[in-house]
Amino acid sequence: QLLHAGAPKAVRALGIDDKRQITMTVAGAATGVLLPGQVILQGKTKQSLPAEQFLKTYADLGWDFTQTVNHWASLETSKSWFTKIYMPYCARIKAQLGLPSGQASLLLLDCWTVRLTSEFRDFVKEEAPWCQLKYVLANTTSVAQPMDVAVQSH
Repeated sequence: QLLHAGAPKAVRALGIDDKRQITMTVAGAATGVLLPGQVILQGKTKQSLPAEQFLKTYADLGWDFTQTVNHWASLETSKSWFTKIYMPYCARIKAQLGLPSGQASLLLLDCWTVRLTSEFRDFVKEEAPWCQLKYVLANTTSVAQPMDVAVQSH
């Protein structure tokens, strides 16, 4: 039993009307490893981000916290995710396996508009010519996108 005999049935929560929306970019490797996440909060300035100590703790774990006006992934946040999370992961795995730094990798993405742009594709090609981009077919993410099917649905 979670409540003792005199415990109230409901606990008043402070800030209950403070509902913020976020976007979280999640990724996993074919081995089942979950990569660190990117959390995109709504806001125009760094003031909308969590406290500095919190950010440092999670940055040390490889996470990326950022903000956009509407909390949606943008070209800049997608580039940031690629350089701060995906590329270091690939470099670490290649080093562990003794593979050359130019060893090909496959990045399977959803069809979010900014990730389909030539700007993003050109950026990836410039930063990581070894990375092959492929996209889940539009309108099939609920059945064909690994993160939606295997992780976020549970």
